[in-house]
Amino acid sequence: MPAHTLLPRLPQIDLLTATTFSGQSGLGQITFEFAQSLWRQTEHLPGGVATQLANTLIDLLATDLGERLQLLSPQMRSKTVTLLEIKRTIHRQLHDGQLSAATVAAQLHISESYLHRLFKSDNTTFGRYILASRLEQCRAEMADPRYSHRSISDIAFSWGFNSLNHFSHAFKKQFGVSPLDFRIGGG
Repeated sequence: MPAHTLLPRLPQIDLLTATTFSGQSGLGQITFEFAQSLWRQTEHLPGGVATQLANTLIDLLATDLGERLQLLSPQMRSKTVTLLEIKRTIHRQLHDGQLSAATVAAQLHISESYLHRLFKSDNTTFGRYILASRLEQCRAEMADPRYSHRSISDIAFSWGFNSLNHFSHAFKKQFGVSPLDFRIGGG
């Protein structure tokens, strides 16, 4: 990984030359699994989402390496790991149209206001993160020939959208094309 990507997050990067870490446990395992998942999905992600996820990966790596050198406080690590746990919880329940910040916060035993602060520190909101994640899942299924038998509305509703009009408007805003035009164009 180029040093310039880590430098803003880890100022003493020169101390980390040739540092390795385990992908078998702890934050190293979370980082490794996230990197693998991102690598597998990169070609299916629009540029903005891919960039945002790549930045998350760099944050995880910097946190793990910084923790080893005790450059980051336990609170910083905790925030990064907690936000990742929140996002993993969201993705496991993305199909649920009733998914809410209160539900996720309760499942992770954190306050709803803390959850919102973590998303704010990530330059987004809980709602925008959910919307972008659902839209990406819908886009991926509409582009996948294995789902060509499913209608657009069926795909949208299966990913937690409760209104086809809302889905269509949000999809067009996110990807610059209506869901129908996207599907007709072959993704």
